[in-house]
Parts: sequence; C-alpha cells; structure tokens
Amino acid sequence: MKDRLFVIGSFLVIIAAVISTVVGFSGMADDFEMVFGIAGVVLLVLGVIFLITGFTNPLVAQSKTGTIISYILIIGSLTVIAGLLVTLAVNTIGGPVGLSAFIPLGGAILILLCFFMWPCLCCKDKDAGSRKVFGIAASHGKISISDLAKYSGYSEDTVRDIIYDGIGSGKVAGKMEGDMYIHAYKTTTVTTSSPTREREIVKVLVVCPYCGAKNEQGTPKCHQCQAPL
Repeated sequence: MKDRLFVIGSFLVIIAAVISTVVGFSGMADDFEMVFGIAGVVLLVLGVIFLITGFTNPLVAQSKTGTIISYILIIGSLTVIAGLLVTLAVNTIGGPVGLSAFIPLGGAILILLCFFMWPCLCCKDKDAGSRKVFGIAASHGKISISDLAKYSGYSEDTVRDIIYDGIGSGKVAGKMEGDMYIHAYKTTTVTTSSPTREREIVKVLVVCPYCGAKNEQGTPKCHQCQAPL
C-alpha cells in the first residue's frame, strides 16, 4: 500500500483537476467559473508532474517525507472535490457561492505547497535510499528481499531493483540466490612470522680416571667401567 500511496494521491489530484476544469468552464459556478477553470488546468499539470516523478523516483515517493506529502495530496484533492460539490449544491439552490468557493481553493493551495516541496525533496539526496538498503543488507549478511523491504520501508520491487543495480555497478559486494541476497565480506589474511630462537646447550664432559671414558658432568658412575666419579 505504501508504494502506491503517492500514485493514489497523484491520481486524485488529476481527478480534482478535471472536475474543477469542468465546473469552471461549464458556467456552473457563477462568478467563480474562471477561477475554477484556471485552478483546474494548473492542478492537472501538477498532477501529471507528481505522477511522472513518483514513478521515476520511487525511493523518494516511498520515504517518510514522501508518505507525508502523499497524505497531503489526498487531503487536498478530496477537499477540492468536496468543495466543488458544495459550491454546485449552493448554486443549485440559489444561495451565495462566495464562502463555499474558498473550500476548493484551500485544497488547491495545499496541493500547490506540496509541488514546491517535492523538487527539494527529490534533489535532497537521491542516493540516501540506496545506501540505506545496502547498509541493511550488509549488516545481515544473508537476507531475503521481503525482509529487506520490511526493514528498509520500501517495496519489494524497489528493493530488488536497488540490489540488482548495486551488484551490477559494483556498489555492493554480494550475489543473489533466488530471492535471497548474500553479502560477500572481504577477508584479509595476515601472515606473521616470528624469529626462531635457537638455544645453544653446552655439555661438560668428565673423564673417568680409571678407564678414560668420557661422561657427562653429574653422572654418578662411569657408563663404561661403572667406577664412581
């Protein structure tokens, strides 16, 4: 649902724009025909721009700020539609249209504010979402696309595209096995060498006074004649 929220908001803006254009140029709103007509044309252009940029920047559209803007677009569009219906109802019964006309104009202003915020959001950091996905994938080592989408907050299709693009461009070290991403860690082999120390052992030999055989110092008896040393 989250990945479609911005698209839904964009479509509602287009629907509100069409209704506003029809009401404005059909002469059904008395003195506000021109205002509603111009507002409808402007909203139609904005709705198309929102829709195109939402598809081309899914990471931004599915971010927290993008979700907030989606809700504002939905509220603004519904306000425009509801305000136009109220205006038509008031005009039908012969009442003054004045105050009711400000309801759809208020919704149009909300949508216009979102339009000014959206380019700044798109240009803020396009790589932020990719870095977030790569970081989560690397920290888990082995993770499915569904879990990666759940932890990152993006849709599975968006996450899958990010991972495949990252592997292809070399931005992430890893591979895909089915729907599972396996991160490849770089290993470093450290070879240490320690000098071998050789200890020289000096043996003192004692000559047996009886047979002349040589024995190691400390030997109690001669190993040849068994005489005491």
